[in-house]
Amino acid sequence: MKIKHLRFLVSCLTLGLFAALILGTAACSSAPTVAATLSSITIAPASPSNLPVGIPQVFIASGTYSDGRSGVDISSQVTWTSSDPTIATISATGLATAVAVGSTNITAALSGITSQTVTLTVVAAVPAPTTTTSTSTSTPTTTGTTTGTTTTTTTTTTP
Repeated sequence: MKIKHLRFLVSCLTLGLFAALILGTAACSSAPTVAATLSSITIAPASPSNLPVGIPQVFIASGTYSDGRSGVDISSQVTWTSSDPTIATISATGLATAVAVGSTNITAALSGITSQTVTLTVVAAVPAPTTTTSTSTSTPTTTGTTTGTTTTTTTTTTP
């Protein structure tokens, strides 16, 4: 009788081990994860200040994904475009450089998603102020003797 109980106990333990093995294997194997997809792109600044000719402007592209992540910097991954590169060019990293007076539209695109259009207005460069200094010196004499020296300095600043 003890052998029957022992066989029954071994059978139960064996079935329990198989069940644990099957459940453990099922728990360890997971379905393949689906990568989040890009759902939108936003460019900042959305309303840049007027940019003087020759001055650069940094643009940043942020992505929003299907898994809820947003504000992800994707500036180096997007394709940047200036609608008029004779007004402003834009590098692969989002650095725009003002070339001539006018307006151009800046966009960023990745994986078939295009950002909003940002208008960049380029204005004439303001010349730096220049300062001109002139100095004149005269030495009056009376009968071969020096009586004094006069120095005049004039400074002119133009905008």
